[in-house]
Amino acid sequence: MNQNRVQAMVASEHCLSTIIFLDIDGVLAFYPAGWKQRLRSGQKPRRVLHVDAIERFNRLCAETASLVVVSSTWRLHGDVRPHLAHAGLTAPFHADWCTDEDGPTRGDEITRWLQAHDAGRYVVLDDRPEGLEAHASHLVQPHWRVGLLDHDVARAIEILRGCPDLTPANGGHD
Repeated sequence: MNQNRVQAMVASEHCLSTIIFLDIDGVLAFYPAGWKQRLRSGQKPRRVLHVDAIERFNRLCAETASLVVVSSTWRLHGDVRPHLAHAGLTAPFHADWCTDEDGPTRGDEITRWLQAHDAGRYVVLDDRPEGLEAHASHLVQPHWRVGLLDHDVARAIEILRGCPDLTPANGGHD
């Protein structure tokens, strides 16, 4: 096999890689039962990483051979990968594992990440759609109270398998 054909195969395989942009709060971490009572009693409720949501996320990544890129504000506090791994996350991270912090919106950060990398299909898991309008056709929005559920995983798989679109609408800008 000649060198050009080998390079084309490698490039082709690379372009088929999938990326999952992960917001953590509201997707993998959410308030446990009784959080309203804690709030009323003056205690600050804490979001907890939930095993079921993490297992669903691991399954999503395994079934789609996806790499993870953290878009969550958790990335602002350093490398969150060991913490997520300790909680049971086994999904592989992209070498450039998080979006930048340059704003002005999370959607802009995702757009810049996509423009800087040879990414294939992608999905955005985020409980809040604000600032993600350019990625609306790639957005799966779990409910912030319950996190990632089976129907969210099914929708993410559908997006990753069904939309070869690499460019966000309007290049990520209005």
